Amino acid sequence: MSNAKNKIYKDDLMREACIWGDSKIDIRNVCRISFIAGALAINQYDTGTFKQAFAEDNHTGKKPIVMNITYFGNIEYDVSSNELDSVDSYLYREPEQLLIHKSADKIIPLSNLGCYITKKTSSLERLVSRIVTQSHTSEEAGQRLLDFVSEDIEYFHIKRKKQGIVDQNLKTPYDILDCRKANCSGKTILYASLLEQSGIEYVIVYLRDHTVVAITGDFPNNNKMSFYLDGKKFYFAETTCPGFRIGKTCLRKDQEYSIKDANQIQFMGKNPAIYDLIVKRWIDVTFDDKKLQTQDIRIEIR
Repeated sequence: MSNAKNKIYKDDLMREACIWGDSKIDIRNVCRISFIAGALAINQYDTGTFKQAFAEDNHTGKKPIVMNITYFGNIEYDVSSNELDSVDSYLYREPEQLLIHKSADKIIPLSNLGCYITKKTSSLERLVSRIVTQSHTSEEAGQRLLDFVSEDIEYFHIKRKKQGIVDQNLKTPYDILDCRKANCSGKTILYASLLEQSGIEYVIVYLRDHTVVAITGDFPNNNKMSFYLDGKKFYFAETTCPGFRIGKTCLRKDQEYSIKDANQIQFMGKNPAIYDLIVKRWIDVTFDDKKLQTQDIRIEIR
């Protein structure tokens, strides 16, 4: 790296090809670039270099700042090792499982997606600003964030049962952006976390075998996938369907759903809570009775 002609700078990575030693690397094959203690390492569709950086550091006793950069097309996502070390402090950190009603007389565990949603962080704020750079309204921003999650994160789902319960294998947004794959729950977590950075209001809707985000805004209602929640209009944003246009795209007959199919609705923010639509009551996710809401919510389709 001492030879000037072989040095690689961050801006060079936007070119079609770059030089690493004596070999050319096509930027279209470059998935991740890590800056480690001033040097630069490039990974082509693997995460070995980034993970190795932490392992090698254990021998030196000194922890270099690692800037991990991943490209999703022309969108850059960068996160420092310092932020990754503090992931837990950015999460809502609610209980991972809650007891909810499958029917009026049957109670089952529910994987709580809210505990993996990430509040405002510098890396996700930077990512959101790059995704919505051309947006002029909150509706455009919500759609662009949905496009990123539905198109740049591969849908990947394996159902596993753990002690008779379907194991969702939930991940944080950082893990999802690292592996670039997620099931519907993971895509919901990532989209909700990006919405947290943008300030767009949303709720998480738990269906029988699916989870989906619904956001506020002034969208068309061509697909009739909207509902009013206490007088405020929400629109479903389907993260598993690439190209889904909020308020416009109609799903296949075997994939259709509406708020009538919902079992629970989750609210985030200062007082996270889940409203169980089956028994019409609130489920506290803070274990703080003082914060538990008692007022019923009003849902309308019109």
